[in-house]
Amino acid sequence: MKILSSFLGLFSVLIAYGLFKIDIPYILSMILAIIFSIPLINFFKNLYIFKLTHNIGDILNYQCDPKKYIEKNSELLENRILKNRIEYYFFLLNIAVGYFSLGNNDKAILTAHKIPEKKIKENFYFNVAYNYNLGIFYSSKENWQMGKIFLENLKDIYTNLKNSPKNKNGNFILSYTDNNKKYEYVPEIKLKEIEIMIEEIEILLGKENNRFQEAIEFYEKKFKIQNTTYGRCFSKYYLAFAYEELNDFDKMKESLKFVAENGNALHIAEIARDILKNYSNFT
Repeated sequence: MKILSSFLGLFSVLIAYGLFKIDIPYILSMILAIIFSIPLINFFKNLYIFKLTHNIGDILNYQCDPKKYIEKNSELLENRILKNRIEYYFFLLNIAVGYFSLGNNDKAILTAHKIPEKKIKENFYFNVAYNYNLGIFYSSKENWQMGKIFLENLKDIYTNLKNSPKNKNGNFILSYTDNNKKYEYVPEIKLKEIEIMIEEIEILLGKENNRFQEAIEFYEKKFKIQNTTYGRCFSKYYLAFAYEELNDFDKMKESLKFVAENGNALHIAEIARDILKNYSNFT
């Protein structure tokens, strides 16, 4: 391909010289200017996208405002620069997570399924995020069969990463044959992160078999390592219902109180407030 491009470039120079009698040094300088300007254009394009999207995650992660989060991500989908870039599909998945946070699980699943399968597998980080979130969506909906499908997908990603070669910096090297990006480098720490994701989906699927003590152990541990308000609220929410199943109502109310006070506009915060209100009326 590079040889073909070189021949085409040389051919273009000869045509320009033959037809328009333009000096070859001038033509070559113009070609070089164009070649060297491409990386600069890409740099400024990436900088523009970074500034456009910077801190958008804070709207959900710390402000816990899913409606605003959906609105901001929907606006970004209208930006023509993002079309067909992986960022576009990240924003579409963000919208799905926003609907899930509003308690609209069906719309979350429908939105996520708009993403083409080919795009999901083009990027390691997106592939992980997609399968993790779909596993959460379906498990929360108690669709055990579909939840297990996305759990297995996540396990396959983990196994593939673990068995991949490493470079001298200790990063895994993932190779691709069906898109323009040939290699992707992934730090080893991502293995641990995926292990936690796998364990969480297994815990949620464990509701099918009443594995509530395991859920308590997992979410107590996850709450301590979470650094986002969103993540901490969901940990406490799942803890509340696990404690309820084990008849520990004091810890259930304590967990719900955290969600009610910190969850702002999350659907789970509204549920927590309603339950606590009913408890106070009852007592």
